[in-house]
Amino acid sequence: MPVNQFLPFAIDEEANVMSQVDYETLTARQSGFQTGVASSQQLNKVWRQSSTVTSVLTQFICNNQSNDVLDNGETSNLLGQLELALVNLFLPIGTIISSFDSEFDPNVKYVGTTWVLHGQGRAPVGLSIQPEDPSWTQTVGNEFGEYDHELSIPEMPAHKHPIRLAHESGGTQDNNGFPNVNATQWVTHSANEPDLSECLSDGTGNPLGSMGASDAHNNVQPSIVEARWRRTA
Repeated sequence: MPVNQFLPFAIDEEANVMSQVDYETLTARQSGFQTGVASSQQLNKVWRQSSTVTSVLTQFICNNQSNDVLDNGETSNLLGQLELALVNLFLPIGTIISSFDSEFDPNVKYVGTTWVLHGQGRAPVGLSIQPEDPSWTQTVGNEFGEYDHELSIPEMPAHKHPIRLAHESGGTQDNNGFPNVNATQWVTHSANEPDLSECLSDGTGNPLGSMGASDAHNNVQPSIVEARWRRTA
C-alpha cells in the first residue's frame, strides 16, 4: 500500500479542540484571526478540520494508485496522482469506452494508462448466463459471425420446384407448371439437339436446373461506427 504523508491533526478523543457548536459561532471563522493571541483550542479546531479533509483526500489517492503521496510541495505531481486515482476508480483495467471523436486517444487523455482499440469492425454482444442462449455468448471475448455468408443447402428455406414439361403435339402448359390436357408426349432429343436440362426462354426444358450466382449476402444490421477503446494497463 502506498504511503500517505498527509496526516490528520489533533484527532484524539481528548484533543484540545473547541466544540463544534462553539466553532460554528466563532467570529474568527468569518473574518479570520486578528492581531493578538488566539486560543489554542480555536487553532487546533481549524488545523484539525483542514488536515482531516486533506488526509482523507490523499488517502483516496493512495487507495487508487500505486505511488506514495509525499508532502514535498510538488503540487503538479499530487494533481497527477489525483487524476490517475480518479481514472483508476471509474475506468479500471478492462473497461471499454466509446468516442465519436476519431482523434480522441485515451492514452494521451489519461496519462499513465494504456488503451487499445477494441472490437474493431465488430458489434458487441452482452454476456449471457441463460442456458438456452448459444454457448458462444457465455464467454467474454468470444467472437462469432461474419460480414457475408453464402447459404448452404440446409440453410435455404424449405421449398419445392414444380416440374414443367414440354411436348411435341402443340399443346401448351398451364399456369401451375404442368402440361395441360393437350400435352400428349414427352420431349426427347437426339445427340445433335440441345440438352433441355435447363429452362429455356420459350418455356421448355427443366426448371430444376441450376439458378443463382452463389453470391454471399450481407449480414450486417443497420450500424454506426464509433471508436471503442479497452484499457489494458
